[in-house]
Amino acid sequence: MTGTGTVTDPYIISTVDDLQAIENDLTAYYELGGDIDASATVTWNGGEGFVPLAPGGTFTGQLDGKDYTVTSLFITAAGGNNALFYSNTGTIKNLTLASTTFTGGRLGGIAYINALGGVITDCHISGTADCTTGAAGFCYSNYGSISKCSSNVAVTGDGGTDDGGGFVYYNYSTGTIDQCSSIGAVSAVDDSGGFAYFNDGSITNSYEMGSVTGNGLAGSYAAGFIFYNNTTGVVDDCYSAGAVSGAVGGNKGFSNFNTGTMTNCFWDTETSGQTTDGGAATGKTTAQMKTRATFTDAGWNFTTIWNIDGVTNNGYPYLTGGARVFPINPLLRVSGIVRTFWSGLGGKGVYQTVLTLGGISTTYVSPISDREPPSAVTPTPLPSGPGYQEADYKRWLTSFYMEQMLTGSFSMVAPMSYPQWVRWKAGGSK
Repeated sequence: MTGTGTVTDPYIISTVDDLQAIENDLTAYYELGGDIDASATVTWNGGEGFVPLAPGGTFTGQLDGKDYTVTSLFITAAGGNNALFYSNTGTIKNLTLASTTFTGGRLGGIAYINALGGVITDCHISGTADCTTGAAGFCYSNYGSISKCSSNVAVTGDGGTDDGGGFVYYNYSTGTIDQCSSIGAVSAVDDSGGFAYFNDGSITNSYEMGSVTGNGLAGSYAAGFIFYNNTTGVVDDCYSAGAVSGAVGGNKGFSNFNTGTMTNCFWDTETSGQTTDGGAATGKTTAQMKTRATFTDAGWNFTTIWNIDGVTNNGYPYLTGGARVFPINPLLRVSGIVRTFWSGLGGKGVYQTVLTLGGISTTYVSPISDREPPSAVTPTPLPSGPGYQEADYKRWLTSFYMEQMLTGSFSMVAPMSYPQWVRWKAGGSK
């Protein structure tokens, strides 16, 4: 790595080997120098993969991902407490982990423990977490601060007594979580919450949209947002909209148990399939959940934190300053994810692109200037060699949308239709 590890001259991480080398100095300053392909970790350490950082201590430095992405990180130590960082007391920011594979005993995503004083902000993760003891998609135990982060991790148990949360497992009394989201499914765990398993701290301005499915054992519980909000716990201005089922002990719309403070929280009674709650949240229909007044009447901040436009986030409220509406993965396989088609309109037509991510489908309509018949914008003859196929266009379009999401400049229109892209790629103008 280049650099000296200081705040003014941080170490520059360029490879997955550099990322693993953070272990050599847990007090230094680090920055990613670009996107990193970590797929080689599947063969590391006898098949156990990447070794979680700071397993015998805690990270006290700073890692700035600079909005780059680490793809296909593999961690699978049997029975281990697995995450990118075992313990963090420093700062981790602007980092995306995409297509991760974590298996083991207890699992967290970015950090297994975000300790008191630890700060994680503007970080995002997608992938799978398959546990034997307990798991969360983003962080297992939080004592510090997590803000403007998102998780699209499928959390799966072994069907036994392991518990889970889509974003965090246990948020302790000193822990704060603000402006975060979870859209990954939680399944085959014992007691589970779509966003959190247990809360003693503060969870505010956050939402959950993944399904929660119990393991079918006697005494198991499942809830859309949180299993248990304890006496000192505060949950405020949050909502859930995922399906909840499969728990023999009880399925609830938002929470199974609440002895703490729960204010201005909502769940979708239709998508969840649940009409009752074990806490103090309010059930609303899907139409009501997609209506601004439902939330502004409850005092939600729609000036600097929330927005709703009827399209983004499938019409539900979304966070304007941090948590991603969709999972972040510039290297997504596009089969079944992006579908582009021509829709005739009065003799002309418009190219439409349907982007399906995390079970949510959103249609992007190309701008007015694109509304021409394909023959008007397609070179003759149409290039048909490698690089000009519709699949190539879909990969380019997916990368375009992902880049916009990562930079916060997301647009609701396609940049150009397939035939326009072919002409542009062939050397012409759009």
